[in-house]
Amino acid sequence: MATQEFTPKQLIIGCHHMITGAIILLSGIAYSAGAVLGRVTATGKYTLVDNSKNDGTEIAKYILAGDVDATSADSPGIAYKTGQFNEAVLTFGGNDTADDHREALEARGIFMATLSAP
Repeated sequence: MATQEFTPKQLIIGCHHMITGAIILLSGIAYSAGAVLGRVTATGKYTLVDNSKNDGTEIAKYILAGDVDATSADSPGIAYKTGQFNEAVLTFGGNDTADDHREALEARGIFMATLSAP
């Protein structure tokens, strides 16, 4: 029998209050847990935040809680609306970085930090 090794992503850090909610992810992408999401104004669907866009997705809103394969169709997902997250494992669209969205996310109750060794 083959064995598999589980390696935690260490997405959640700290003890900040966590709130989640259901969302719909825009088709065309396989999203990973830790994806930083923006909302398409015209449809209300979520996709990777990208500050080069001008459709609502340039504003960071949520962090995706688990992997979602939406490559062939819009798909439901769960997103963190508040919490503290390891910025090293977050993913962004375009050439965006954590610093590009830090202020907007903190205003929503989402905080990013680096995980330090004990």
